[in-house]
Amino acid sequence: VGGRNEPRRGDERPAGVVYAFNPDGNRDKSFGRGGKVVFSQRGRKAYSSLHDVEILGSGKILVAGYHKYRLFLARLHPDGGIDRRFGEGGGRVVMGIHNSTCCPPDALAVQGDGRIVVAANGGPSHTSRVYLLRFRRNGTLDRSFGKRGIEAPYLAWRLSRVNDMAVQANGGILSVGQSAKNPLVGAYAVFRNLPNGSPDESFGEHGLEVFRHGEFGNAGAALALPDGAALTGGSFWTTDPNTGQKATTLMLVRFASDRD
Repeated sequence: VGGRNEPRRGDERPAGVVYAFNPDGNRDKSFGRGGKVVFSQRGRKAYSSLHDVEILGSGKILVAGYHKYRLFLARLHPDGGIDRRFGEGGGRVVMGIHNSTCCPPDALAVQGDGRIVVAANGGPSHTSRVYLLRFRRNGTLDRSFGKRGIEAPYLAWRLSRVNDMAVQANGGILSVGQSAKNPLVGAYAVFRNLPNGSPDESFGEHGLEVFRHGEFGNAGAALALPDGAALTGGSFWTTDPNTGQKATTLMLVRFASDRD
């Protein structure tokens, strides 16, 4: 999944795009139309993109992104057709988690019971924060989670940008990205929520683990492991004081399922 003409205007309208490939790496032309599905919007501010994808046990495909600055979810059949039984009709869900600038990030994960958790940036650029939402399998908001389905536990100094998320076997919800307040500018940040949406106070400092190696860090990916642990990955960079050249280093952090 990705975006077409996401931050600018081009010959084609901005759109979220899903591609499918065969095991040998060639485009699966039987998927959608010629191997792709396009989600586009008309209008002056039609910024659209897809940022994450999950393949469900049924073979259906769940995608997350944004349309016109708003959080967007959709579910596809294995052949790329829209699953119109998802959401409140039309196979799509659009939420009022609104961002006033182009390209707000979001991520999704699926819990063991099939419920869908989504993390998304929203709000004006100077006060943007990360929201956590949970949906039932059918795409309706799960109002038993957080505050009527939505939790906003992330202040900017905790997690200002989300890049990925994963659900551990014990139900812990990990969101990874960056913190944003001095002295944590650009720090590699991992936040964990309990299955009910509240911050996991037993994890790090009030739910937050921050790694401040180098001058600038970014946690970009999270993966739940079969043993209940989770692996997060990202990078940090430093500047050589003599040459001024920047060096980037990969960083992996493993969290055990019983970490306190």
